[in-house]
Parts: sequence; structure tokens; C-alpha cells
Amino acid sequence: MALSSTASANAINALFAALPVLVAVPLFVAVNEVLPAPYMDEIFHVPQALQYCNGNFSGYDPKLTTPPGLYITSYAILSPLSTISGVNLCASVALLRVVNGAFFFGATLIIVRGLLDDVHGRSVRHALDAIVIAAFPVSFFFHFLYYTDSGSTFFVLLAHWLSLKGRYGRSALVGFIATSYRQTNIVWTFFSAALAVLREVSRRETGKDGKIKFVDARISDFPTTASLVRATAEAAFAIMKQLPVVLWTIVPFSVVWLAFGSFVAWNGGIVLGDKANHVATLHIAQILYFIAFAAFFTFPRFPSAARAFNFMSANRSHAGVTLAFFAIEFVTVQNFTVEHPFLLADNRHYTFYIWKYFFRRSPLIRYALIPGYAAGAYIVTYRLGERQSLIWILGYFLTVFITLIPSPLLEFRYFLVPFFIYRIHVSPPSRTILFLEFIFYFLFNLATFWMFLRRPFEWTQEPGVTQRFMY
Repeated sequence: MALSSTASANAINALFAALPVLVAVPLFVAVNEVLPAPYMDEIFHVPQALQYCNGNFSGYDPKLTTPPGLYITSYAILSPLSTISGVNLCASVALLRVVNGAFFFGATLIIVRGLLDDVHGRSVRHALDAIVIAAFPVSFFFHFLYYTDSGSTFFVLLAHWLSLKGRYGRSALVGFIATSYRQTNIVWTFFSAALAVLREVSRRETGKDGKIKFVDARISDFPTTASLVRATAEAAFAIMKQLPVVLWTIVPFSVVWLAFGSFVAWNGGIVLGDKANHVATLHIAQILYFIAFAAFFTFPRFPSAARAFNFMSANRSHAGVTLAFFAIEFVTVQNFTVEHPFLLADNRHYTFYIWKYFFRRSPLIRYALIPGYAAGAYIVTYRLGERQSLIWILGYFLTVFITLIPSPLLEFRYFLVPFFIYRIHVSPPSRTILFLEFIFYFLFNLATFWMFLRRPFEWTQEPGVTQRFMY
């Protein structure tokens, strides 16, 4: 039996190491054969990276909205190799895309699996789970283009992992790097800091059962709203008692927050360039879109009818909260739905077709989706509630809320970090469910890459210029 178990573990580890290479390398070759020149946002990213590799750090394209983290990383990796080879490697679009490929393998082979082990306990099965998470379609697609998303996700997850390990200084430093890829990642440093504070307070304030009410308690531990309010007050009191510990824990994160605040003051806002088209707004409907997005991409893991009934029965006293959620959804759809001009200006994005042919088909559709949003919120909360405490869940949703609502544009790429954090922290699925999830992602990736590589089209206003479908 032990020999069989060892052989199985070795097989899983071999698959974990080989499968990403066997899939990614041929796909990378195919993308660069069909698309050797910069495409879409790459027309801004590639020239900027080339400027950095040429030693010009002062010029910055005014159309770029994000900081130069991607270009600095590319410079750090490719510039020494260029010096050795005598060839400017940054001039190669394919090699710049390889930088994102490095993030893909790093996130897949190291960080996601490490997070799964730390969150759920060490298991060889997490190698399979990491492969599935790495195959998540929206993220997987952008690993093969020179975009900021791969590096952004990589560094946020690494900062989160370091925080879970208690290495708060390193977590803050990596969080700062993540912010140099995308400004909204600053919010995830607050999430990491909050978890660090709760962890340190927990070590000093454990009760007879080794837990602090609300800090460690699950949703089911609060049968009434009144008990929830009391536990919240207890948690606040416990944290205030340990104020010196709290302040000491957040010191490294505070340095990052101070640096970011200085940048915002110097820049006159969060967005770096093209500010006219990226004005922060109160786009609360983004939360509803994310809930639907997260539920859709984890549909093989929907709870059974029996589990759903038990969960709702255990929380039936919170019916008032549920009704309030429906009311909030209605107000959100009615007053906080934003239709950015870019959404219907570019038919290369799938969001164009979702919005034009679904949301715009009838004004009532947006309201008809409210029960679906509520069901999605239940699914996401239920899955998180199986493993995470209530205060963790509240902190997570608050972080997602602050991250997403300022953006007026519906863009699936903005959901990547929230989705990865969610997917890593829910209960590990059975092998059957994991297999179904992998097949779902595989078919989704097959379809999107086939559309991208094999179904090009042209705009009548730009004859001879190939356009391609993408997220």
C-alpha cells in the first residue's frame, strides 16, 4: 500500500511538472507564429519595455494607465541577457511574452501549490488542484501576451503567501512590487495586513477552546444577528487590547501605504495616464458581475440541494439580511450600473457581445438577473464558509468591493486576483469534481484560443488589418 501510495504521489508530481510545459510551450509557439507583432494593448506595452531596455527611464507613454513594474521586470531579466548575447532581446515581442510565461510557471509550480498546502494542509493532491487553478481560462489566456495581468497576479499571490507564513516585511515588499503592476493591488496589502493582525491577536487572546469568537468562528456559529453583533464587539475589544501588537504588525505595510499615498499626491490621482477615460466612479454593479463570474467558473462545485437546504436552515434567522441583500441588489442595478464608452466601442472583446446582445436586449434583463446574483452570492459565501471564518469572509468581500467599484469598465481581467484568492481558500474538491473543473477549463481555453488564432476578422474602416477576439 505504501509503495502504491508513493508511486501515485510520484506520478502526480511528474504530471504537475510536465503538463504545464507540454501545454504551454506548443501554445506559445502557435501564438507567436500567428501573431508575431504586438496586438491590442501590447502596442503600448512593448515600445515602453524597449525604452527601458535601452536605458530611457524618463519617457513614459501617456496612454499607459499603470506603473512601470512590468517594464522594470523585463529590463531586469532581459537586459543582462542582452549584454551577454550582444542582441537587444527586448526588441523581440516573443521574448517579452516569455516574461509572462515565467510568471505562469512560477505561479503554477510554486505559489498556488504552496498556498494550497498552507491553507488546507500539505497534500500531494494539491499539485492537481494547482494545475486546474493555473488553467483558469481568463488568466491562462493572458500568460501568452505581454500584459500586466500575469505579473500582477503573481506578486499579489506571493505577498499573500508570505503573509500567511508570518513574513510580514517580505509580504509588504512584494505587495509594493504588485502595486507597481496595478495600482488597485494596494488594497490587497490591507487584506494581508488585516489577516496578519488577526493572526497575531489570536495568538495572545485565545479562549478556553483555543479560539476567539468571531475571529475563528464560522457563519454557522452565529444563529442570530444579535449574536453576530455581540461577537463583533468582542473581536473589536480583543484587538484594541492588543493595540501595540497591531501597530507593530502593520509597520512594514504602513511604509508601503505611505509610499503609495505619496505617489497619489504627486500624480494627482491613482491612474497614471489616459486619465480622461479612466475616471473613478461608484460602479457597485461590479460586485454583482464578479459574483456571477466566480460562481460560473466554479459551477462544477455547486453545493448539492441537501447541503444548500441545511445551510439555509442553519441561517434562517438571518432572513432579514437576505431581504436586505435583495433590496441592495435592486438599488445597485437601478442606480449604480455604469456603461463605459469603451464597452461598446470595441467588438474584439467578449464583454462587447455580452453587453450588447444580453444586457441591452431589454431593460428588464438586468433586474431579472437579481435572483441569479443572490444565488451566486450564496454559492460563493457557502464555499468560503466551509473553510474560512466569518471575519475572513467579510474582509475578503470588503477588499473585493474596494478593488472593483472604482472602475467604470467591465473587464474580466480585473476579476483575476479576487477569483484566485477565492478559489485557493475554498475547500479542496474531490478528484471527480476537480476533473470536471479541469475539463470545463480545458474546453473553455480550447474555444477561446481557437477563436483568437483561427477566427480573425477585419474592420471595414481598417481593411487589411487583422482583428482577433479576446477577453
